[in-house]
Amino acid sequence: MFCNSRSASKEELALYLAATPDDTTLLVQNYSQTELPDLPDSLTSLRLYHCPSLTALPKLPQSLNDLWIHNCPNLAKLPNFPSTLTFLLIAECMALGELPAMAEGLKDLRLNLTGVTELPALPKSLMFLRVVLPGIKNLPELPSTLERLHLSGCSGLVGRNVQVGNLRIKID
Repeated sequence: MFCNSRSASKEELALYLAATPDDTTLLVQNYSQTELPDLPDSLTSLRLYHCPSLTALPKLPQSLNDLWIHNCPNLAKLPNFPSTLTFLLIAECMALGELPAMAEGLKDLRLNLTGVTELPALPKSLMFLRVVLPGIKNLPELPSTLERLHLSGCSGLVGRNVQVGNLRIKID
């Protein structure tokens, strides 16, 4: 299902979701409301793009596998992530200052956030980590399952050591 309208109200989106309860993917783009309605339990993929007024998300369904949040500048708070989440991308959400605990099954984490200064503990299942976090000063312990690590724009990490299993990396 797809919502691309600055004029859609929370109630209109709720009616749309109620009419399509078995859909597993929801793409919301250019949504101008501050809140989303409750999300259907069947949802496995949620993608939010260019939602300038959105300030918070409702409780995420336990069936959710992937979550994309891009360019939601007023999003200040996230709910807890469901344990089923395997992919998480959050970028250009300037009001977001902290992240909830990561889902234990998370395999792929991509963050590009200016307001976050600390990451929560990373799950042992994580295989791919890409972060652009200018304010971060330390990384949590990196899991031994990590196959790809991409650090960019993390000026607070310059001169620090990062350890992945037995591998120690110096960031210059």
